[in-house]
Amino acid sequence: MTTKKCIRCGEEKPLSEYHKSGLDAYGNSMFKSKCKVCVSIEAKYYRENNKEALKQKRQELREKTAADVGVLMREAARKANQAFPLLSLPYPISTNRYWRTFRNRQIVSKEAVAYKARVAEIARQEGIIPTDKLVKLSILVVPKAKKDGTASKVCIDLDNALKVAIDALQGSAYHNDKQVRRLVDVGYADWAVAGGGLVVKVEELDK
Repeated sequence: MTTKKCIRCGEEKPLSEYHKSGLDAYGNSMFKSKCKVCVSIEAKYYRENNKEALKQKRQELREKTAADVGVLMREAARKANQAFPLLSLPYPISTNRYWRTFRNRQIVSKEAVAYKARVAEIARQEGIIPTDKLVKLSILVVPKAKKDGTASKVCIDLDNALKVAIDALQGSAYHNDKQVRRLVDVGYADWAVAGGGLVVKVEELDK
């Protein structure tokens, strides 16, 4: 196998476009499920939106002994397993392509079904189980990059992206879109990647 399909962008790419994840039982190299470009979307978003937290954590780690660091890292891993990770999703399709009118009622299109399946697969890979609680969302649309690396001026509007994201996450992050009660942040990223993307953060509400 010399190529692999990325679970986020859905593109078939050479294995050199993926980070290695170890060796299989036969000693052959294994590769991550997301390509390097898609991984960078999530990483950059996290760094941009957690600057103070990362700065504080680095300071705390410098002040701890090696033994204390081990305890902190195990505790962080335990907490991470209880929280929703950032989801790096494919660029959303337009609402005109997502929904179709059939016999005077609105239904999701075949293209939408395929998009939702990709979202569900990514959520499954991230270990996400649909929550029963009310949630709040943060959504960042990552523009498509042109050949020169700059962002394309043609971009899905935020309202459409939001509608598609909320519906696509139904059944993957939560059971019903009525559980979405608050939008924390919705906007465009100040960087672009090939094919574009959508970064979503789902958080459970206390009440």
